[in-house]
Amino acid sequence: MQIELFNEDSITFKITNNGDDAIGLFYSVLKKCRNEAVKKGFRNMFTSDERVFIIEFTDKINGDET
Repeated sequence: MQIELFNEDSITFKITNNGDDAIGLFYSVLKKCRNEAVKKGFRNMFTSDERVFIIEFTDKINGDET
């Protein structure tokens, strides 16, 4: 007998267009967040960890993984 246990913390969500452009809106919001996250200086509204997360997340969403 083999028993495997995997503890995972994850989130799954689905965006669906229902006569609107919810997916386009999602991408628009992400683009704005990314533009803010890559700004240099002390006036950036995100912490350094948040900036790294946003940049990595948007790269993966847009297929720009390097």
